[in-house]
This record gives sequence, structure tokens and C-alpha cells, in this order.
Amino acid sequence: MFYRLNRVKHEAGKRDSLVAYLKSQESTLSSIEGLQSVTIVGVSETESMGLAAYESEDHFNVAQEKIQEMMAGMMPLMTAPPDTDTGNVIWSFKK
Repeated sequence: MFYRLNRVKHEAGKRDSLVAYLKSQESTLSSIEGLQSVTIVGVSETESMGLAAYESEDHFNVAQEKIQEMMAGMMPLMTAPPDTDTGNVIWSFKK
């Protein structure tokens, strides 16, 4: 499993708009081969963290064009470019 982590800064009160935009992109997300899930965590009133899980780094790389288009659509809701990281899962616990 391969993850992309996005830390997104936004104005207070804009989280609902961010979620609405992501919901409007669900058909695009569904079309991305190898994308397993996307989870958004509210870190604070002005910051959210997105975690996108892919089957592999290759699937992530193939999806980049669609992901960049989606991220560009989110830019008006952000107060700064997203801080991103990627990596393979090295340990996981499920109950």
C-alpha cells in the first residue's frame, strides 16, 4: 500500500466548502485505478490532512495528472499550497 499525505491550510469556516468540492469529484476519484480510499482529517479550524491510499506507487504515479487537476480546483479554497508527502506503508494495525 502506498500513501499520499496532503496537509492543506484554509481559512476558518472553509472546511465545508472543501468537503463539498471533494464530494463533487467523487466520480473522478472512482475512475482512478488503484486508488483505495481518501480520508480527510480536520486538524484545526484552518488545517486539514488528506490521506490517499493506493494499491502501489505505480498506481499513484499513473494517477498524477487527474490528481493535479483536482488539486488545482481546490486552490481557491486554500491559503497556501499543500504540503505533501508520499510513502509505502511500513506497519499497520487493524482491529
